Amino acid sequence: MRAAVFGLILAQCTILAAAEPVLLRVTHTSDSKFAYQIEIETDDETTVRKFSTMPVFAVTKIDDHSTELVVTRFGLQQKSEFKNTNTRGLIMPVAPSSSGGEIRLTVDQRGRLVKQRGQASLPFALGNIPNVCLEQWPQEAADAWMRTSETTVGVSSSTFLRAIPYQSSGSGEHLNAEEQFDFKVVEANENSVTIRRDYRLATIEQVDGESRFELTHGGNLIVDRQSGQLLSFQGDGEFVSRDPSQTSTTHIKISVSRLSDAELKGLEELWASEAADRVSAPSPEERLDLLAALRSGDVPKMQKALATLGPKSPEEPDVEMAAELAKCLEHQHNFIQSSAALAL
Repeated sequence: MRAAVFGLILAQCTILAAAEPVLLRVTHTSDSKFAYQIEIETDDETTVRKFSTMPVFAVTKIDDHSTELVVTRFGLQQKSEFKNTNTRGLIMPVAPSSSGGEIRLTVDQRGRLVKQRGQASLPFALGNIPNVCLEQWPQEAADAWMRTSETTVGVSSSTFLRAIPYQSSGSGEHLNAEEQFDFKVVEANENSVTIRRDYRLATIEQVDGESRFELTHGGNLIVDRQSGQLLSFQGDGEFVSRDPSQTSTTHIKISVSRLSDAELKGLEELWASEAADRVSAPSPEERLDLLAALRSGDVPKMQKALATLGPKSPEEPDVEMAAELAKCLEHQHNFIQSSAALAL
């Protein structure tokens, strides 16, 4: 009996310790880099869409109050498939693909965004890609807290919303919305803190007494206790779109995982190798294939060959290849002409 009572007391103490207030502050190392793998899966009962991106953050400046970050490689990849394998048709993308450029951020020691230049939005109002990897913490130690704000949501289609944290001068419809984050410490040890985070975004505009667009999701954040940086987030939720004739619901799964230093180093070596391959002269076999494609008259094959040749910078001139490219300058399609001009 005493053992059972002691076990109950120990369990209660463990629960209390797990929910103790924690104080988190964000710190970075000068000239360091870190990266995240973001994966999102959506299911609207007919179509499954998978989005992925791997933003890389570089620390460019640290002072007593803030850290400046440059974010690259945030291009959003997307794949779609019908749930019913017998369904035929074209699935249109619901988010624009971004491929290059950089985003500059400044964050303070609590992780709050001080300023930002550039953005790359996720679909279904899931926010700006870099901000999904960053979290902000309360002023004092806490075991539970809430954060609310107003935001603007830009509507580019019925299934793609972009959360815009400032007034946008772009075209399209923009809706005011309110968002709320609720946090509760689940477990804490000397290395990490597990925090339950629940989120709700709802437009002020309503349809039949309910928000026209509404996003809810929740899951556990795992945070490095020493640096205050996010290690991972796994969550799920739903996006609801309402109009007078119907209500549609899209189920969402979200995964955010920080790459290890070794994983990032391996990827950077791979990216450097791929970049070198893109600009190097084609191998003898590849050269013959490219010449055959240019001579084929098949527009898709020609376009693919020209895209391959565009960035290449061979050390020695290739007279035969140059002659075929010159012929492309007189092609009836403008995009073949322009691609050939770039390759030359």
